[in-house]
Amino acid sequence: MSDTFSLSGFLRLTPTWVDGTTYGDATRQATYTQTFSLTDGNGTNQSNAFWTDTLSINGSATTTLDLRALTLSEFGGTTSVGLSNVRMLLVRNNSANHSLTLAAGDTSGWSNFQGGQSLTVPAQGVMFQTAPVGGINTTASNKTMKITNNGNTTIGVDVLLEGVQA
Repeated sequence: MSDTFSLSGFLRLTPTWVDGTTYGDATRQATYTQTFSLTDGNGTNQSNAFWTDTLSINGSATTTLDLRALTLSEFGGTTSVGLSNVRMLLVRNNSANHSLTLAAGDTSGWSNFQGGQSLTVPAQGVMFQTAPVGGINTTASNKTMKITNNGNTTIGVDVLLEGVQA
């Protein structure tokens, strides 16, 4: 049996606004849907690797992820997966009170992410980015992303990266 990889997802957002007036309710609604699917491989709309973990980050501390050496610990091993191209990134801040900041690492920083700019994820917020066609490249000198806890107590952070193996 050969190994294969696939990913499919569907995002649907439906905000509704109702304004009660003397003459009845005025309602405004919009629906946004985004479907994506990636098959096994390293071309357009393809990927062949993923990594996920729940990180525990102490108050005012920073954790740095090397996207070319992400430790796989699901089965008690010490192997790793490296991504040369990221097709999907999800970061969920599980803190009820504190924000976190995503940025390129201090050494070999992943400047291709957000054009080298930092991004703040609020308490209980989610940052979700897909780039199924071209992805976001990493290199030996452009590969680290840091996650900083902006609060003073330990927070949990769920991270999911999916892309093409290095």
